[in-house]
Amino acid sequence: MESAAVSQHHPSAGFYVQPNCCTACMAPHTEAPELMGMDAATGECFFARQPADAGEVYLAMKAMSVAELDCIRYGGTDAGILARLARMGWRSFCDHAPPADADTTPRTHVTFSAPFASSAWEVAAALRESIGRGRFLRCETRPPLAEAAEVRLEFAWTGGPFLPVWISADARAPGRWLVRHRPAGRLADVGVAMSLDDWLRDDPRFGDLRWYTGAERDAGGHAGSPWPF
Repeated sequence: MESAAVSQHHPSAGFYVQPNCCTACMAPHTEAPELMGMDAATGECFFARQPADAGEVYLAMKAMSVAELDCIRYGGTDAGILARLARMGWRSFCDHAPPADADTTPRTHVTFSAPFASSAWEVAAALRESIGRGRFLRCETRPPLAEAAEVRLEFAWTGGPFLPVWISADARAPGRWLVRHRPAGRLADVGVAMSLDDWLRDDPRFGDLRWYTGAERDAGGHAGSPWPF
């Protein structure tokens, strides 16, 4: 009888794990526990089911981002998913080409609600607390610094360089807040955006996240996206 893992390796399944590639690192399970399975017979992980909505697609993409040896691929033809993967710089992880007009500009600005806060300093302090708790204990931070109308907060993954983000009131929406980071290359952009999204979502003091590219913020009037990718 064909094992569950082998059947899920077929590219037509959408997201899939390449055969004989899994190292049982379990990192994808941490990011997408609702989607990932482990085959007892082969000792390899697989997609127990495909994402059911845009939020679960993002979980699958997070699983891709942490998988060792680039074992996870997307074999489907959904134009929206292909475009989202292209924004991450992951065309090579797709079995089919993304739409030719897919916008690959990184989303570097996120706005959100924080009802407890009356200043960017309070938001920065809360974000720093979020970075330093739970599964983010391996991140380091430096004390916030004032820079004009913004507050600068720097963080580093263990052993890595410190990366800055800037926090301010959202001038276009009273009562909301803005965190932005400066593009620093595709790999860093993906890591910073995903980390910011995690820190804000994992802290109940923050809510209603909306992500934008720099051009979308400059132009105004754009509704943004709930997800960085």
